[in-house]
Amino acid sequence: MAPIVVSIMIWLIGIIIILLGKYLYDWLMKTKEKFKEKAEGAQFHDHSKAVAFQISGKVLDAIPWYYVRLIFILVGAVIIALGFVPLGFLFI
Repeated sequence: MAPIVVSIMIWLIGIIIILLGKYLYDWLMKTKEKFKEKAEGAQFHDHSKAVAFQISGKVLDAIPWYYVRLIFILVGAVIIALGFVPLGFLFI
């Protein structure tokens, strides 16, 4: 019974890691939009602050998000595959 519980917990961890990649992407895209809005708002008050917000937004644009998402998916898939190892000890 214990190997089944351990396998299910490992599978849930893998699924959570896969889903975290999507949530990280969504959260950073919202952050990028906030940086752009802050840069536009600070453009007339503090030019250096506006430049810093613009740079932050452009850095987030430069990151290849499909690679980040792919890494999360691959790590989650490996963890899910490792979840089958405890099932080998089920009948021992």
